[in-house]
Amino acid sequence: MLDFVEKSFENGNFQSLRGQLLEIARNHFRTENDVEDVLATVWERMVDHFLNDGNLDESEERILASFIWETGLSEEKLNRKGAYEKFKKGRLLRKVVHGEIEQFEGPVPVILGKSEVPVWVFRSVENYEMRKRKEYAGGYSGLSIRIARGVYYRVGGFKGTPVEKTELTHVDKGTLVLTSKNLYFVGQTRSYKIPYEKIISVIPYKEGIMVYQDAKTKKPQFFELDDVWFSYNLLVNLISQAKT
Repeated sequence: MLDFVEKSFENGNFQSLRGQLLEIARNHFRTENDVEDVLATVWERMVDHFLNDGNLDESEERILASFIWETGLSEEKLNRKGAYEKFKKGRLLRKVVHGEIEQFEGPVPVILGKSEVPVWVFRSVENYEMRKRKEYAGGYSGLSIRIARGVYYRVGGFKGTPVEKTELTHVDKGTLVLTSKNLYFVGQTRSYKIPYEKIISVIPYKEGIMVYQDAKTKKPQFFELDDVWFSYNLLVNLISQAKT
């Protein structure tokens, strides 16, 4: 049945697909749940195939949307391995790239400004900050040892030369909100906003994204999250739209 469903993507006609599969299933003592599993498996493959180039174009979106409508699969079934979430993200990125801002569906834990639109909310985000720490190289400390009458040798009598190091320091865990105008972080101990016009650079890493601001007093912020590709592309395109 898998090959049969995959071939239907060649012409994008899914109108009678579910009914045909149910007929095949009955003849081979299979259930409706088996049919839905087959449909969901092919859906997952096609979402990955269309997003393989990092872009979901309009024609690909139409094909996938038609498949959802005609097969009647539930969102739970479509998203059993995260494929529906990938589809939504790919669709959103395409719209943002073309200057279309679509409002996020769901609760948003911040008070938005006038004409500001929430675009995406990331949960359980670890927030790190670039901080400078001073260490001393070449020094030691310890006890005083008497080696002769009236003479003491001090073990560790000085700290040495100060060396300044920069390191990532974990500061909080919370929710990252991207809107049409700002980046918000709502944590357990602190919350803040970074206007897109103040962001000068965004660098993607394997574990997350680093955000640099133009003010010297503002420390770079690192956000550790589970979808770096999506968060990076969404943020840089939102920044680009806000600055035009």
